[in-house]
Amino acid sequence: MIVNRDEESRGPATSFALVAEAYSHGRPGYPDEATRWLVGESPRDVLDLGAGTGKLTRSLVSLGHRVTAVEPLTEMLEL
Repeated sequence: MIVNRDEESRGPATSFALVAEAYSHGRPGYPDEATRWLVGESPRDVLDLGAGTGKLTRSLVSLGHRVTAVEPLTEMLEL
């Protein structure tokens, strides 16, 4: 489900909206070893707040975790 808020309510977060595509291409992914260190080996329920373009979300899911990702910027979700 995507919930879109009006532009004024987003405040400073809109700065990422201006560079979403460059961020998506320039931001490296997360090594599986780092993700395992962060959340452990056993599958967990994880909340990814400010999920951006979903790089960490995809890494967590690939390791078997159940992830709920929240991202307020439509520009990030579209990438």
